Amino acid sequence: MIVKHIPIRTLNKSSFSGLVQYITNAQDKNERVGDVCITNCLSEHHEWAVKEVELTQRQNTRSKLDKTYHMLVSFRAGENPSADTLKSIEVQLCAALGYQEHQRVSAVHRDTDHLHIHIAINKVHPVKLTVHKPFRDYKILADAALKLEHEYGLNHDNHIAHMTPGEAKAQDMEYTSGIESLIGWIKRGCLPELLSASSWEELHEVLTKNSLTLSERGNGLVINAKNGIAAKASSLHRNLSKHALEKRLGAFQPALSQEMKIINRYEIKPMPSPINTQQLWAVYRHERRQHSQQQLVLMQRAQHRKERRIEAAKKAAQLKRVFIQPTRGRLAKAVLHHTITDGLLKEIRTILRDYQEDRRIAYAKGKHTVWFDWLKAKGMEGNVEALEVLRQRYERAAAKGNVISGDDIGRFNDPIEAKIETVTKCGTVHYQIAQNVLRDDGKVLRLSENVSEEVVTAALNMATQRFGKELTITGTDSFRRQAITAGARLTITFTDPEMEEQRRALGGGRARGRRM
Repeated sequence: MIVKHIPIRTLNKSSFSGLVQYITNAQDKNERVGDVCITNCLSEHHEWAVKEVELTQRQNTRSKLDKTYHMLVSFRAGENPSADTLKSIEVQLCAALGYQEHQRVSAVHRDTDHLHIHIAINKVHPVKLTVHKPFRDYKILADAALKLEHEYGLNHDNHIAHMTPGEAKAQDMEYTSGIESLIGWIKRGCLPELLSASSWEELHEVLTKNSLTLSERGNGLVINAKNGIAAKASSLHRNLSKHALEKRLGAFQPALSQEMKIINRYEIKPMPSPINTQQLWAVYRHERRQHSQQQLVLMQRAQHRKERRIEAAKKAAQLKRVFIQPTRGRLAKAVLHHTITDGLLKEIRTILRDYQEDRRIAYAKGKHTVWFDWLKAKGMEGNVEALEVLRQRYERAAAKGNVISGDDIGRFNDPIEAKIETVTKCGTVHYQIAQNVLRDDGKVLRLSENVSEEVVTAALNMATQRFGKELTITGTDSFRRQAITAGARLTITFTDPEMEEQRRALGGGRARGRRM
């Protein structure tokens, strides 16, 4: 279980209502939002609870701090605690931070590979009207998460940071975008050699062989790649800071110009994968270039349109001034000139608003999509290769819950003929069946609890497209009974001998009944 506080980037973006709107928005997905809980509010619906919280926040006029605390609780893939357990975890985490009496709204999300809870907390106490900001909340959350993992038998995650802030950001970037960072590339390549270098000359040799350079910047050292990307040396390892290196190797010495064979070079490319991504990467780069060119063309058109309209407005205003020249009376002329100028300024303001809207549209059309999001989009279109790249991101744990699987996946690994609701960054495809979701991770199909027999029948039919006619069923007793009943009407077999015997018996009995 991972628990973290998600801070806002700027104070003016802090909005309790905006956060609650996000965490309670189903986004046209059947099973995105699970239970929504409201705590310490008089209201029983989140829309009215938001108004109650905002009224409380407005009563604190002294504090200039952010008044909303956003907490995220994420569980391992396959973990699905009960509603009571999730509520208890929320209560204990908020109590550990000192928010047990504060107003909050929480929502369970099930639209990713990891079940997670978003908790929106009002930092303003509803009675005291003081703002509470926990000191070193990351430490409090780490200790509380460790305790809760033991209490509820959850998988243990690392809650103590062993990386520098730069390493952590690089790791987050690699996980989010799928592009290899310079810090990650050096760590996986030449970091041990850098740490073991016994002189500045040897250190520079290691860097030169990898097409890197080391230079001073400010009070520290920076490692530069040939493509212009740079990273702080201390972000790679604390022993590579300027202070640590000078303590070990003496005063900093710049590299001497020397010819040396380059054996490795950092390039912006996808993370290492057992699947060859060269062709997909080439298509991705080509589409990015097309989007950039399209954006440039649209921006230029918007600029030219703005200039033409402003020029036309100025000419029209000038023509009006010519017509009022014969007008008698200084006051009358002044009024007319003032009216023309006001009209021109109003027209220019309208033109500039339209220009900003044109730029916004151009930016949206040419906005770059990161590698993993591009693979998700291709997966939505049914690209099997893109899905396989996503599915190689991590070692998958054994699937839990109501699961359908088979042994012939190698021969039937084609997209299932059903409506795709979404694709996760781990390559799990969510298919829509009635008001339920069938999750396909490439190896198993997983259904939610409490599904109807109609949904189970549709899931078994879809499973034959993936695994063939021989299926393995695991899950709750009710799900297994539903699968037996539905399987009696289909041309399939179960690998479980007991389930197969019941399926045959049920199918045979129905057949005799029809003949009678």
